[in-house]
Amino acid sequence: MLQYQNGRLFRCASETGARCVVIEQTRVGGLSAFAKKVDYMTDDGDIAHRLDDAHFFLLTKNEVVRVQTMAPEGDAEASS
Repeated sequence: MLQYQNGRLFRCASETGARCVVIEQTRVGGLSAFAKKVDYMTDDGDIAHRLDDAHFFLLTKNEVVRVQTMAPEGDAEASS
């Protein structure tokens, strides 16, 4: 069974001003072929795809958001 470990948090904003937090998640445990793969999702549960260091694409909303600030790995307080 796959498990995830939360990493860095990215505070982001779209061109329209909508804000979200993107969470970096690393797959751990389970099948070795999937170990250390990084996935991204928003705090609302939307799947995000990292385009580059400064942008994410939100798949369900079909929009690009820009990273405003980044919290250190494991800093859960940054999302509030």
